[in-house]
Amino acid sequence: MDIGMLWIDDGRGRSLDSRVREAAASYLEQYGVAPSICMVHESELQEGLENIGKIRLESSKRLLPKYFWIGREMEFAAN
Repeated sequence: MDIGMLWIDDGRGRSLDSRVREAAASYLEQYGVAPSICMVHESELQEGLENIGKIRLESSKRLLPKYFWIGREMEFAAN
């Protein structure tokens, strides 16, 4: 993912599912398209959890805990 939105969410006892869905709703409202990928700190990602709805989750050591990088994967047409 090259383009996305940084989302900070301290959790406050909410599940990762609800936090990612809130970030996705904000992304859709701001950009008019639904996100397809969300990167989260590796400590946030539960083993075996690969998707939330249609959003693919990826772990990243580059993000701080409670930070999400949410956006769309770039798709290039073959010439």
